[in-house]
Amino acid sequence: MARLTVLDLRRNNFTGRLPPLCAQSTSLSTIILNSNQFEGPVPVSLLNCTGLEVLDLGTNAINDTFPAWLGTLQELQVLILKSNLFHGPISSCQTEFCFPKVRIFDLSLNEFSGSLPAKVFGNFKAMIKLDGEDTGEIKYMEPSMTSSYSSYEVSVSLVIKGQDIELEKITTIMTTIDLSSNHFEGVIPKTLKDLGYSISPATISKGKLVPKTMSWNDSTDCCTWDGVTCDMLTGHVIGVDLSCSLLHGTIHPNSSLVQNTFETLLQNFTKLEVLSLYSVNVSSPIPMNLSSSLRRNADVFINLQELVELDLSNNSFIGPLPSLILSLTRLQRLDLPSNSLSGPLSSNTSMLQKLTFVDLSYNSLNGTIPSWVFRLPLLSWLSLDHNQLSGLVDELKANTTLEYLDLRHNQFSGPVLRSLGNLGPLPSSICNMSSLTFLALSHNYFSDSVPHCLGSMVELSVLDLRGNNFTGSLPPLCEHSTSLSTIVLNGNGFEGPVPVSLLNCHGLEVLDIGNNAINHTFPAWLGTLEELQVLILKSNKFHGPYKY
Repeated sequence: MARLTVLDLRRNNFTGRLPPLCAQSTSLSTIILNSNQFEGPVPVSLLNCTGLEVLDLGTNAINDTFPAWLGTLQELQVLILKSNLFHGPISSCQTEFCFPKVRIFDLSLNEFSGSLPAKVFGNFKAMIKLDGEDTGEIKYMEPSMTSSYSSYEVSVSLVIKGQDIELEKITTIMTTIDLSSNHFEGVIPKTLKDLGYSISPATISKGKLVPKTMSWNDSTDCCTWDGVTCDMLTGHVIGVDLSCSLLHGTIHPNSSLVQNTFETLLQNFTKLEVLSLYSVNVSSPIPMNLSSSLRRNADVFINLQELVELDLSNNSFIGPLPSLILSLTRLQRLDLPSNSLSGPLSSNTSMLQKLTFVDLSYNSLNGTIPSWVFRLPLLSWLSLDHNQLSGLVDELKANTTLEYLDLRHNQFSGPVLRSLGNLGPLPSSICNMSSLTFLALSHNYFSDSVPHCLGSMVELSVLDLRGNNFTGSLPPLCEHSTSLSTIVLNGNGFEGPVPVSLLNCHGLEVLDIGNNAINHTFPAWLGTLEELQVLILKSNKFHGPYKY
């Protein structure tokens, strides 16, 4: 079939060998054969698919070694081989540019073994975000076809943070490497670690990979250890980054440092400015040890008074947020999301006057947000979403620095300025945060009308109030502001017409007012908003003819 560009046969009961695709055609750009019962090797006829962008052979019974020759396909962006019977080492193709455009690379749940070759991952240039490359525009993969049948949207299934996720559309900024559930061993190559902040997520587990601390040896200068950064002038250790390092409980046995506990080691780094233990518990009890020591032993942080950045995210920390962290007076960035922290935040006056970034999302924190949080003079980013918080202890005061406020998926039930059990309004004092560009209060229990002053917040770009119990008329958004690009008010009880003040939202890209009780004719005038990409009016009381 010479003109076939997209072949999607996923989730059937096909058996036998994979067909010799591209044996007589070079037009295929997307091949999805996921979730069948195909066997045998990967057909080399795919080498003729010179324009192939997506190859998904996951969840079959394919028995083959790693098809390194696929790396010669210069347009390939998505390669999914997960849940098959692939085996042996990962070899590199022999061309100079191997997998140059790959952004999604999933080899999980196979029988691959051996070491991870540095050359293979060093070729993944498309996973490296270059300065100035991110314009903030979200684009999606779609076939490069010139015919009228070009609406097919590429979708694949991935495992992200342990959850099976079906990506209905693949953004061109999505990057993922999953090597989990294989039998790899040896040292994680630097080329893979260099992608650590470009890929999301990089998953390697159930193997025998050596942690960063393999290079920690008393016989060598600690400034040469993997994950350790030193001041060039003083020689003091100023950074320890063990993120995604697959620690196995103690410092590696090749070092006499094994005689020290991990917290004792930290105490010796008195000039430490950056400590990152992001996602170190893939196969490690260390986070739990550290967590218990944080609760019982204040000495862990007493000597870290120079700390500027602390990242303990995506671990298994339990219990309350250690009060000792509040004594780190130089701290500017605090990352503790995706743990199991519980209890209320400390109501004591904060010493964290230099904090600019706080992320405590995806925990089980409860109670009220203490007023000192919103009084931090330099705070610009606050993420407390996906907790069990229920209110504030005081009215929101004027704040000119906070730009990002995310309180989604909590139990705020208003008045938000006190922790009351009944539904209540969002107070107008929210508008005292005059520098907000992002405000997300979705999936809480707010009710009554929305303060009209939201329409006067001149910097506000994203407003998400979905999944509450707001009623009354839609607020006059953009009445005195033209910055809003995203408005999501879905799943409330709003009534009345669509406010014409939205005509002032010249940069509006997303407007979702679905699942309300809006009673209006079709607002054809929204068509004059040149940037509008998403318009959702479903499940309301719109009536009359569709006019444009």
